[in-house]
Amino acid sequence: MSSTAPFSIGVSSSTMPAATTSVDMSLDDLIKARRKEAEQQKKKQATAKRRQDPKATKQNKPTQAQKATGASKAKRDAKTAARRGVKINPKPTPMEIEKQVYRQSRTGKTQQEGGRRSKRIRNQNNNKSEADKKIKKRNQQLDKKKNQKQTQKAQKEEIVKPPGQAIRAAKSALSKAGFNAPKGMKMVVSFVAKEEKHNETKGRNQRGQKNNNSNNNNGGGKNKNQIPKNPGRGRGNNRRGGRR
Repeated sequence: MSSTAPFSIGVSSSTMPAATTSVDMSLDDLIKARRKEAEQQKKKQATAKRRQDPKATKQNKPTQAQKATGASKAKRDAKTAARRGVKINPKPTPMEIEKQVYRQSRTGKTQQEGGRRSKRIRNQNNNKSEADKKIKKRNQQLDKKKNQKQTQKAQKEEIVKPPGQAIRAAKSALSKAGFNAPKGMKMVVSFVAKEEKHNETKGRNQRGQKNNNSNNNNGGGKNKNQIPKNPGRGRGNNRRGGRR
């Protein structure tokens, strides 16, 4: 009788579950699983590529200005919180500084890049259809033409050409006075609205008021203490030839 153990051929554990699952799964499930694996593989490759790219890592790092701004903001917030009794230590913790620096890196972009709001507006504009973009462009062109017409109309109304009779009268007056335009020059006649009308009325009123005051001071008004020049004959003790 032999004492050796019976010999048996085993099955690999790595190949068996795959075979059983592939047999049990339907064709749609197999396609779905393979697509999912492909997407995961793409994500891993993109992440690895981004980590290896020095430009991408440099863009994600906060700049010195953002670090300084975040640190000063964290210090200011910590002092305010200590003054209000919210916290005891007036100095910021490293976590608070890191939080403010992260906020600055998200919002404190340059003017050319723009912040999150400008990016959101750009996305909204990109999501518009071609018909909406054409309508908006057409409305802008119509508004521009309308503004140009209004400006031209206002300029025409401002520039008023004097009548020919006035120009001829001005030329004849200058020629009678012996004036001739120099060589290479021409005479331009223009009419401007009067600005002295209000001043003339004001001066006239002041002159009239001044004359009235002078008349009152010189005796233009009645004065009770003034003795008349010809008192005439009347009854009284001062009359001569009166009855005694």
